[in-house]
Amino acid sequence: MGTPTIVTTITRAVDIDADPGSVWQLLEDVRRLPEYSPSTLEVSDAPERLTTVGQSYTQVGKLLGKRYRSTWTVTDLEPGRRIRSEGTIGAGVRYCLTQNLTAVGKSKSRLEIVMDYTLPGGPLGRLASKAGVAARATREAEEVLDGIRSTVERDR
Repeated sequence: MGTPTIVTTITRAVDIDADPGSVWQLLEDVRRLPEYSPSTLEVSDAPERLTTVGQSYTQVGKLLGKRYRSTWTVTDLEPGRRIRSEGTIGAGVRYCLTQNLTAVGKSKSRLEIVMDYTLPGGPLGRLASKAGVAARATREAEEVLDGIRSTVERDR
């Protein structure tokens, strides 16, 4: 019997005053991630656009005062509608990020982020839980959505 894991799902959405095509252009260019994700310091090894399952990139960020490096791989992609990527951040932490984009009018979009993450069980998982990982991940999702909205609306 292995050590149990802790799985959490966070879902957040934002309406954006822009057509889905404009939002999609930003989402598929992950090199722009530092523009709208406050915890992202840089992105490397990224393609010009995410266009197929299996593409990957590396994200360097800062979380709880520490730098981290995470490699993300696209696991599902429906152009103009959905990108799902999976990544790991050492010590058994795994993330799955799904971005769902829908039109809600002629020039308005809704972007939903669903973030599933798995923490290791045992003492390390309890420590992460006490460190407020769930609350921090929720804030990060909201900050990223606000950043995407601001960036797309500014670029229009």
